[in-house]
Amino acid sequence: KRSELIKERATFTKPLKNKVEEYEEIIFKLEQQVDEANSMLIKASEEENSEEIQKYSKQLSHAQEGIDKAFEDLQDVSEKLEALEVEFEIKLEDLEKQK
Repeated sequence: KRSELIKERATFTKPLKNKVEEYEEIIFKLEQQVDEANSMLIKASEEENSEEIQKYSKQLSHAQEGIDKAFEDLQDVSEKLEALEVEFEIKLEDLEKQK
């Protein structure tokens, strides 16, 4: 029974753990884009190139919005994962008490 419960927990939590990793990777890549856009924006500002300033400002804004959205999604998935882990921990504890 215990091994079945552990297997079941893995089945339910694995997809959520994978999603957490996906969102963390997305955030990492977007943060790199923010850094790059920031650098290019500084360069464009120093050169007083208004077209480039506008271009990199939009890129920066877009990447930041993506980061905000990914963090929200990450939080949602993390909360679901935590709730599932707590639920299975309680089931395992109940199983131990029955022995």
